[in-house]
Amino acid sequence: MPMSVQGKVANPATGASTAVKMLVDTGTGISAICLAIADKIGVRPQRFRTVVDANGDKIDAPVFVVDIYMADACELKNVEVVGLDLTGTGYAGLIGNNILNKGMLIWDGCSGNWRFIMGDNVCASGGRGEEWYSYLVAGLFGLTLGVAGTLLLTRK
Repeated sequence: MPMSVQGKVANPATGASTAVKMLVDTGTGISAICLAIADKIGVRPQRFRTVVDANGDKIDAPVFVVDIYMADACELKNVEVVGLDLTGTGYAGLIGNNILNKGMLIWDGCSGNWRFIMGDNVCASGGRGEEWYSYLVAGLFGLTLGVAGTLLLTRK
Protein backbone atom coordinates (compact mmCIF):
# COMPACT_ATOMS: atom_id res chain seq x y z
CA MET A 1 0.00 0.00 0.00
CA PRO A 2 1.53 3.36 -0.98
CA MET A 3 2.22 5.88 1.75
CA SER A 4 0.16 8.99 1.04
CA VAL A 5 -0.61 12.18 2.92
CA GLN A 6 -3.82 14.21 2.90
CA GLY A 7 -3.10 17.86 3.41
CA LYS A 8 -3.07 21.32 1.97
CA VAL A 9 -0.64 23.32 -0.18
CA ALA A 10 -0.72 27.11 0.15
CA ASN A 11 0.77 30.21 -1.42
CA PRO A 12 2.86 31.83 1.35
CA ALA A 13 2.26 35.33 -0.03
CA THR A 14 -1.53 35.23 -0.48
CA GLY A 15 -2.72 32.32 1.65
CA ALA A 16 -4.54 30.79 -1.32
CA SER A 17 -4.64 27.05 -0.74
CA THR A 18 -6.04 23.77 -1.99
CA ALA A 19 -6.49 20.30 -0.54
CA VAL A 20 -4.06 17.70 -1.89
CA LYS A 21 -3.15 14.04 -1.67
CA MET A 22 0.62 13.60 -1.81
CA LEU A 23 2.68 10.43 -2.18
CA VAL A 24 5.49 9.90 0.34
CA ASP A 25 8.48 9.23 -1.93
CA THR A 26 11.69 8.30 -0.08
CA GLY A 27 13.50 8.04 -3.40
CA THR A 28 13.29 11.70 -4.35
CA GLY A 29 15.49 14.44 -2.98
CA ILE A 30 13.03 17.29 -3.40
CA SER A 31 9.27 17.41 -2.96
CA ALA A 32 7.01 18.19 -5.91
CA ILE A 33 3.57 19.53 -6.70
CA CYS A 34 1.49 19.21 -9.83
CA LEU A 35 1.83 22.19 -12.15
CA ALA A 36 -1.96 22.63 -12.05
CA ILE A 37 -1.78 23.06 -8.25
CA ALA A 38 0.87 25.77 -8.65
CA ASP A 39 -1.41 27.60 -11.09
CA LYS A 40 -4.45 27.15 -8.83
CA ILE A 41 -2.80 28.74 -5.78
CA GLY A 42 -0.98 31.36 -7.85
CA VAL A 43 2.67 30.65 -7.07
CA ARG A 44 5.32 31.62 -9.62
CA PRO A 45 8.63 29.87 -10.32
CA GLN A 46 11.61 31.17 -8.34
CA ARG A 47 14.09 29.42 -10.64
CA PHE A 48 14.49 26.16 -12.57
CA ARG A 49 16.19 22.95 -11.48
CA THR A 50 17.19 19.85 -13.44
CA VAL A 51 15.43 16.76 -12.12
CA VAL A 52 14.88 13.23 -13.35
CA ASP A 53 11.23 12.45 -14.07
CA ALA A 54 9.41 9.13 -13.64
CA ASN A 55 10.54 8.03 -17.12
CA GLY A 56 14.21 8.61 -16.25
CA ASP A 57 14.46 11.70 -18.46
CA LYS A 58 16.25 14.83 -17.25
CA ILE A 59 14.00 17.87 -17.37
CA ASP A 60 14.24 21.47 -16.24
CA ALA A 61 11.45 21.88 -13.68
CA PRO A 62 10.24 25.12 -12.13
CA VAL A 63 10.97 25.55 -8.41
CA PHE A 64 8.15 27.02 -6.32
CA VAL A 65 8.06 28.06 -2.67
CA VAL A 66 4.89 26.88 -0.88
CA ASP A 67 3.54 26.15 2.58
CA ILE A 68 2.54 22.53 3.20
CA TYR A 69 0.12 21.46 5.92
CA MET A 70 -0.24 17.80 6.90
CA ALA A 71 -2.96 16.41 9.18
CA ASP A 72 -3.62 19.88 10.64
CA ALA A 73 -0.75 19.14 13.03
CA CYS A 74 2.32 19.88 10.94
CA GLU A 75 3.08 23.10 9.15
CA LEU A 76 6.02 23.44 6.81
CA LYS A 77 6.57 27.05 5.81
CA ASN A 78 8.41 28.22 2.69
CA VAL A 79 9.24 24.76 1.34
CA GLU A 80 10.91 24.49 -2.06
CA VAL A 81 9.12 22.10 -4.39
CA VAL A 82 9.47 21.40 -8.09
CA GLY A 83 6.51 21.55 -10.44
CA LEU A 84 5.84 18.36 -12.40
CA ASP A 85 3.10 17.02 -14.63
CA LEU A 86 1.56 14.38 -12.36
CA THR A 87 -1.55 13.85 -14.48
CA GLY A 88 -2.94 10.34 -14.14
CA THR A 89 -0.97 9.42 -11.02
CA GLY A 90 -3.78 10.05 -8.55
CA TYR A 91 -1.52 12.37 -6.55
CA ALA A 92 -1.16 16.16 -6.53
CA GLY A 93 2.40 16.00 -5.26
CA LEU A 94 5.29 14.10 -3.75
CA ILE A 95 6.69 14.39 -0.22
CA GLY A 96 10.44 14.02 -0.77
CA ASN A 97 13.50 13.86 1.43
CA ASN A 98 13.73 17.66 1.81
CA ILE A 99 10.62 17.29 4.02
CA LEU A 100 11.21 13.77 5.37
CA ASN A 101 14.63 14.87 6.68
CA LYS A 102 12.84 17.29 9.04
CA GLY A 103 11.16 14.44 10.94
CA MET A 104 11.09 10.71 11.44
CA LEU A 105 9.46 8.19 9.10
CA ILE A 106 8.62 4.92 10.83
CA TRP A 107 7.52 1.96 8.73
CA ASP A 108 6.62 -1.45 10.16
CA GLY A 109 7.21 -3.87 7.31
CA CYS A 110 5.35 -6.72 9.04
CA SER A 111 2.09 -4.87 9.52
CA GLY A 112 2.47 -2.36 6.68
CA ASN A 113 1.71 0.51 9.08
CA TRP A 114 3.68 3.76 8.97
CA ARG A 115 3.90 7.18 10.62
CA PHE A 116 5.68 10.43 9.81
CA ILE A 117 6.47 12.39 12.97
CA MET A 118 7.83 15.92 13.41
CA GLY A 119 8.50 16.93 17.01
CA ASP A 120 5.55 15.75 19.08
CA ASN A 121 3.13 15.68 16.14
CA VAL A 122 2.09 12.74 13.98
CA CYS A 123 1.92 14.45 10.60
CA ALA A 124 0.70 11.47 8.63
CA SER A 125 0.07 7.77 9.08
CA GLY A 126 -1.50 4.85 7.31
CA GLY A 127 -1.19 1.22 6.44
CA ARG A 128 -3.20 -1.93 6.24
CA GLY A 129 -4.48 -1.56 9.81
CA GLU A 130 -3.37 -5.04 10.79
CA GLU A 131 -1.26 -4.08 13.79
CA TRP A 132 -3.90 -5.11 16.38
CA TYR A 133 -4.41 -8.41 14.59
CA SER A 134 -0.66 -9.05 14.76
CA TYR A 135 -0.61 -8.24 18.48
CA LEU A 136 -3.62 -10.48 19.09
CA VAL A 137 -2.02 -13.43 17.29
CA ALA A 138 1.26 -12.92 19.16
CA GLY A 139 -0.60 -12.65 22.48
CA LEU A 140 -2.63 -15.80 21.88
CA PHE A 141 0.51 -17.66 20.84
CA GLY A 142 2.28 -16.52 24.03
CA LEU A 143 -0.70 -17.51 26.18
CA THR A 144 -0.83 -20.96 24.57
CA LEU A 145 2.90 -21.49 25.19
CA GLY A 146 2.51 -20.32 28.78
CA VAL A 147 -0.33 -22.73 29.51
CA ALA A 148 1.47 -25.61 27.80
CA GLY A 149 4.67 -24.85 29.71
CA THR A 150 2.82 -24.70 33.02
CA LEU A 151 1.14 -28.07 32.33
CA LEU A 152 4.46 -29.70 31.46
CA LEU A 153 6.19 -28.35 34.57
CA THR A 154 3.39 -29.45 36.93
CA ARG A 155 3.06 -33.01 35.53
CA LYS A 156 4.68 -35.73 37.63
